[in-house]
Amino acid sequence: MTKSHRSHEDALQAIIDGETKRDRLARRVSMGAWLVTFLVLIGFGAVIGQNVARTWRLARAGIVQHGQVLEGLVPLLVVVGTTSLLLALVSTAAVFLRQRTASLADIQLRLATLEAMLGGDQGGGREL
Repeated sequence: MTKSHRSHEDALQAIIDGETKRDRLARRVSMGAWLVTFLVLIGFGAVIGQNVARTWRLARAGIVQHGQVLEGLVPLLVVVGTTSLLLALVSTAAVFLRQRTASLADIQLRLATLEAMLGGDQGGGREL
């Protein structure tokens, strides 16, 4: 193996290592963001739940109408629905990107195989 070929491989390995580190950092940031999102959602649900429970007790006592109990649930339903929609969109995009990455990896593997076949046939004298 020549010196220039080895330095080229080292440079490629450094690029791959850098990309791997960035991927890990992005994954950690993503997981942290989703954890915070779900903790805030749980806290918001607890606050809305307390308000709905208080309104329910007042409705049973006849102080407020029963419709106000359902009105108290609307903010929670909007936030949960929006979060679910966001999660569905992000996961769908992730699935498509994973399929695209798998296709690219397949193409790269086929090109590497073709290159190895062509590189192994140096004495044949045939060119494409």
